Amino acid sequence: MNVNEIAPAQVEAQQPAEVSRSATRPKKGAKVKPSLAAGAPGVTLGELAQRYLEHLEAQGRSRGTLFSYGIELKTAGRELGGDRLIADLTPEQVLAYFNSPKVIQLKSGRPKARPSIDKTRRVLRLALVWAVAQGWLAQAPLPQTPQLAQ
Repeated sequence: MNVNEIAPAQVEAQQPAEVSRSATRPKKGAKVKPSLAAGAPGVTLGELAQRYLEHLEAQGRSRGTLFSYGIELKTAGRELGGDRLIADLTPEQVLAYFNSPKVIQLKSGRPKARPSIDKTRRVLRLALVWAVAQGWLAQAPLPQTPQLAQ
């Protein structure tokens, strides 16, 4: 499944991937290898989006959730660079995206509804936090909440 090619009919047709406990999170008390904590060489934002959607599918999330999250992650990939390594993302870049017109404005230039803005931000935040749980990042590059535009 490629996040750039996701469509509702495709999501429904795909079978959930088998995901072992070790593939979704490290065992309790296990140490993360330093090379992974330093940023999983080669894991791009686009690959994170794809793997995160596969994880959600394996958890049994609805077709609508997968489609909706896919759209949000595709937008993040276009704005931040889908080929950008997640280890290279900074909180400042994520903050700039969170406050960008793509996140806070409609195509007409009018402000988006607060729940829409919050959802767009939440989806990327959840994917980055999931990347930490996978050991691909030592810490999610998330901005401090008070700096977010309303």
